[in-house]
Amino acid sequence: MKRSLESISRRILPAAVAAVVTASVLAGCGGSESESSERAGGARAVSVLVEEVRLGTARDVRSYTGTLLPERRFTVAARTSGLLERLEVEIGDRVERNARVGQLENAEFVEDVRQAEAELAVARARYSAAVAEREVVNRELERVVSLRDRDFISEAEQDEVESRLISADAAVAVAESTLELREAVLRRARIRLDRSTLRALWEGSDNERFVSRRFLDEGSLVSENSAILEVVSLDPLIGEFYVPEADFYRIERGMPLEITTGGLGGRSFPAEVLRRSPEFSAETRRALVQVRVPNPDNLLAPGVFMLARMILDEQQDVPRIPTSALVERDSVEGVFVIDTDSEVSRFTPIERGYRDGDFVAVQGVEAGALVVTRGHNLLTDQTPVRWERAGDNLANQAR
Repeated sequence: MKRSLESISRRILPAAVAAVVTASVLAGCGGSESESSERAGGARAVSVLVEEVRLGTARDVRSYTGTLLPERRFTVAARTSGLLERLEVEIGDRVERNARVGQLENAEFVEDVRQAEAELAVARARYSAAVAEREVVNRELERVVSLRDRDFISEAEQDEVESRLISADAAVAVAESTLELREAVLRRARIRLDRSTLRALWEGSDNERFVSRRFLDEGSLVSENSAILEVVSLDPLIGEFYVPEADFYRIERGMPLEITTGGLGGRSFPAEVLRRSPEFSAETRRALVQVRVPNPDNLLAPGVFMLARMILDEQQDVPRIPTSALVERDSVEGVFVIDTDSEVSRFTPIERGYRDGDFVAVQGVEAGALVVTRGHNLLTDQTPVRWERAGDNLANQAR
């Protein structure tokens, strides 16, 4: 059996080798004929996608990230010590100017006011009595003087009445001072009572704000100046971001910009530059810029991340090309322009200008030229091409 297999192998192997050699020779001959025919007919054209260079507006658009903050913030603090009896607002509630938002325990203050009112009533009565007494003595003195002029009474009797009048004047003065003292005590007691009521009283033109934080709850023992609530204004808001030195000197007060946040589906909000810091950070080499963001519908919230887009410069009627047309050959940036007469691509160096989205302003090509936007990876200078405009059928079928 083994001897028969060896004999079959000796017969088949030479035939197989001969077949492989024949196929290789034929393939080589066929390839030479193909290459010869391609050289005879010229280089094969490359199919590319082109777009026309158009004149348009080029904008130097810069984007900065930052944070939205309230323009005004006010902390409601205790003006006296005591037990926090109740708070009448929650986080997110709308608060009007001078509205009552809470109450400290004030039973002692109420009693102090009542006591001061009673003492004031006593002081007023004593003052009235002293004034009346002085009037009586004054009338008596007038009578005594009349009698003394007619020598009906002695000089000593007149002196005694005059002394009584001096005492009456002093009594009125003491009663008047006591009355003023009691009025001051009452005012002070009323001030302490009023301070037990927590009010959101802030400066500024806005008449309403929103509660952003509660620092304490009912039942807390507070001391004077303890922070209890924080209220913030929502319209307008202040946006803060930092800019490099190259942009800093191009930003001026009143410049418009747009603000977007992550939670509103890409909706943009108009804003304007409010102010910029005169100092750069030594660590980041950037300066703070604040912008004013109107928020009449209260859609934006303080503390959220924001993206600011600002146009620092604008050029009209400049050639613009898609960014997909940019290529680099031998460390030179340029584009492939279609020579429609000779139907070849020509590499043209360009100088890039402002980029605006998917388009960039350039120098080096003219409006109306056709630049390659797809397929330029197969091109070199003078490569034969077939081109197609974006969205159209083949515009050049001469191949």
